[in-house]
Amino acid sequence: MTSQPYTPESERPQDSSRALKVWAQLGELFGKAFYRENGVEPAGLWVQTIGRLADGQLATGLANLGNAGLSFPPNLSQFIEACKREAPVRQLGVKLLPLPDTEKKADADKAWGHMEKLAGRTLRPE
Repeated sequence: MTSQPYTPESERPQDSSRALKVWAQLGELFGKAFYRENGVEPAGLWVQTIGRLADGQLATGLANLGNAGLSFPPNLSQFIEACKREAPVRQLGVKLLPLPDTEKKADADKAWGHMEKLAGRTLRPE
């Protein structure tokens, strides 16, 4: 069995079914306008680009485009940019916490100090 020489195209198999799934999702996001602008099936460059992007990047790109409120479908460079941008916080499932109240921290420091005085030793983790 001979191995193929390394080329950027050999990094990931060019799976057209993967590109078709992404294409369908873009069609759902932007409706008929997406297909009018880009065709019913992805062109070769779109297939190659989708093949090179990781699954997480594709999910991020679709989430970013869905949250962007665009009234027009993206071209290839806009799609790539959306895939490489940071994922929206909602997609990551991150719950933002309020900033700490500095007065509460001061109260906690006093409480630790009091407990350490009673114990006669340092109790705080370093």
